[in-house]
Amino acid sequence: ELPLASFTPYHSPSVGTYPIRLHSSGIQSSVTGTLTETILHTVKIPGGIMGSNGSLRVACIWSHTSNATARTLRVRLGGISGEDFIGASVTTSVNTYITKTITNRGSLNSQICWILGISAGGLGTAALKTGSIDTSVDQNLVVTGQLGNVAHTITLEQLIVEVLPSD
Repeated sequence: ELPLASFTPYHSPSVGTYPIRLHSSGIQSSVTGTLTETILHTVKIPGGIMGSNGSLRVACIWSHTSNATARTLRVRLGGISGEDFIGASVTTSVNTYITKTITNRGSLNSQICWILGISAGGLGTAALKTGSIDTSVDQNLVVTGQLGNVAHTITLEQLIVEVLPSD
């Protein structure tokens, strides 16, 4: 793993040649006792690192209370008020694994992502998710949980964030 400090977007020989791991953690972070969407983890995405056609690859494992009351798992680019590129409402499962790519679409401020929440691959029936987050400047990628019952718990168990740069 190369330290993030060693990267200068568009000047490093590594840009465009292989994925860059920005974050990898198995440290647990939980929410319980509130119905408010709560940040479980934040990863800084350095401005310009994706390039105009690059991608963020995000993989998350959550555990959560199992019952009929929905719990919402999200990953947002642009902080807590940013685009929710990954979102899933879960009920009777006890854990969830989601992996997605968020890709700049020929511009540093236009993104696309497959929206279907839980499945890592397959056929979708919903429209693709688009966004307009300015990735030329630093942005926070936040992983959040929102409970449907204050007695329940959502725990982020694992988070991996990689950049697949372009340009």
